[in-house]
Amino acid sequence: MQGAEMQNQNVLALTSKDSHSMGKEELKSRSHLEEHARQSAGKKAELLEQRDSKGQLIKKLVEGICRDEVHLCEELRINFELQKDCERLKRLLNRAMKKLRVYEERESESQHNLQGEMKNRYSEMVNEDGRLRTELKRRRRYQSENAGVAKSQFQKTRSDYTGMKHLPSTY
Repeated sequence: MQGAEMQNQNVLALTSKDSHSMGKEELKSRSHLEEHARQSAGKKAELLEQRDSKGQLIKKLVEGICRDEVHLCEELRINFELQKDCERLKRLLNRAMKKLRVYEERESESQHNLQGEMKNRYSEMVNEDGRLRTELKRRRRYQSENAGVAKSQFQKTRSDYTGMKHLPSTY
């Protein structure tokens, strides 16, 4: 039995040694786990901080995007209004140009008609001048002829009268 006791004591000594060794390992393991937990907590805090800062950055970006979208929408609205105004002004300009062309055509036609009318009047005046000159020449000729006849009649009447003066006044 002594051998059995010895064996038991050896087992107990080994168990005690193992226990002691296991306790050290457990402590090491626990210490290692605690260190790992601290590192994990540090990393977690760091990650949470990064998440929060990225969240703030995202929030700022979203706010900036919203402002930009509002600004862009306003710019689009203004551009749309300007395009409508531009189209309206183009239509007005086209109408004005069309009216101007019609006016210029009428003016040109009116000028052409006026020139034609003035040419006609000038021709009529030239014709009238020619007719009046012809009439004047005819009258002068007639007057000249009549003046000669009248002069000869006057001279005849005068000589008759002079001849009568010499007649005795017995009548």
